[in-house]
Amino acid sequence: MKVKMICHLMPWELDYALLTFVKLKKSYEYLPKDIEIIFDCVLNLSNSIIDWKNSRIEKKHFIDKFYSLKNLVSCFNINRYEVIDGDKLYGHLNLQKECISDDVDGYIYMCPDQNFDETLIAYMCKAAKTINDKYFILTSEIYKGWDSSWNPISSDKYKDVSYDDCGQECPYKLEYENFYNDVSVKKISEIKFAGWFDYYSKDFINEFAKIPDDWNGYGPWDFYSMVLSYNFNKLNFKEKIHQYVLTGKIIYPIESKPYPDGFKKYYKDLLEMKNLNQRLDIENKISETIKKRILEINSGNL
Repeated sequence: MKVKMICHLMPWELDYALLTFVKLKKSYEYLPKDIEIIFDCVLNLSNSIIDWKNSRIEKKHFIDKFYSLKNLVSCFNINRYEVIDGDKLYGHLNLQKECISDDVDGYIYMCPDQNFDETLIAYMCKAAKTINDKYFILTSEIYKGWDSSWNPISSDKYKDVSYDDCGQECPYKLEYENFYNDVSVKKISEIKFAGWFDYYSKDFINEFAKIPDDWNGYGPWDFYSMVLSYNFNKLNFKEKIHQYVLTGKIIYPIESKPYPDGFKKYYKDLLEMKNLNQRLDIENKISETIKKRILEINSGNL
């Protein structure tokens, strides 16, 4: 089984990446021998996003730190580990499009600011092997979302926690509390994910929820693909989009206790950001884009 893990980093996320890569190094030891992780990671230093001439910290600082972390993930099959430079607008949408491959069984989109225990990847991959659906999403549980829409993937263990307190827990305490949980896979009737640490079947990414060619930079691919999935399931097709949850394994933002202020502010205070809203054009046209894709799907053009 081949799984491509994709990680897009901005410069202010490198401290998160250090914590995450240490976990990935540990995770490797739990992987069954028949599972290969192909690792694609870029550090985005595009001049279209950051005004480096007027910033108080140089690119070299981030480049050196990025490459110093590479050995932590060298246990995986590193397909791509590079810095994105120059003036071209770039973001996670571009990386996702560039990582499309027919030679994999699935994809894991990984946000570096989520804490997870080192057994999670092995459990996710083993669980994915048991799912026979053509198009599916597999997510780990979350502790508690900030509103009821997250309940389908939230842990029952913390269902009595108020929504206001969902971001107030220590990620390492949660990891300790749940490390030895019984783990199982359940199908849910809703489609709810955010690309934090999710597994997607190859056909879901390669065929169904393809990123539009004109999308660049950063944008709401998760919302786009969830709405597509919802509408697709309403159509009278034999295939359906199903989502599964790996119960017993919980991800949780690092940017809480013991890092209440996170790492982003420290770096962003030293960087001069350009006045660029990468999402705006995509969001303004997203309803039109979704309708167009639904028509393509309805006509049999996956």
